[in-house]
Amino acid sequence: MNLSQLRTVTRRYIQDTASVEWDDAEVNQAINDSYYDLQMELQMSNPEAIVAWDTIDLTVDENWYPKPPTFGLIQVGIDAEGEGSFTKLGFKNYEDIRLLTGTGFAATERGDWVGIFPTPTASVTDGLEFIHRPIDTLTVDADVAKLKLPLHQAICLQAKIFMMGDTNEESDKDNDKLQKIKERMPLLYMGAVDQNFVISPRGL
Repeated sequence: MNLSQLRTVTRRYIQDTASVEWDDAEVNQAINDSYYDLQMELQMSNPEAIVAWDTIDLTVDENWYPKPPTFGLIQVGIDAEGEGSFTKLGFKNYEDIRLLTGTGFAATERGDWVGIFPTPTASVTDGLEFIHRPIDTLTVDADVAKLKLPLHQAICLQAKIFMMGDTNEESDKDNDKLQKIKERMPLLYMGAVDQNFVISPRGL
């Protein structure tokens, strides 16, 4: 579902369709708060369930580049000469590479920044590639939640819990239902099983 659809379902859950008590911004915030929480829970069970490839311009004489909103980087690549292909960078401690010279690049992480050393000598559009575990935000109505569809109900249900607080007369029921959905989350993101299966004919 997209943000508009999630908002419609959430309003139905909080019975806020006939007489609007919550404006769109408030409902959107509750939906995104719920969405962040579910993304974080998914990361705990399967860190690479959702992976993004983002690029940023490489800038001459600039060592430091902001990370995208992310739960963590998987890989950083550089296209230092604008050749259209990325070379994977190794991650090093800042103190080990800050005085690095030559043509062999390395990366380091400090807070919300990625450092590239030695200092780039050319500017390249989309010259850095971040492969990472994104923190996704639903910003406009057409934005679609990246979680698998069975979890979209959980986004709305948890948004209701956040919004209603102590006034929710169905709090226990809603929390039980939400917990059951979360318990099934790992099943939705099971990877390929590295083993052979033997299927026996029925009755044998």
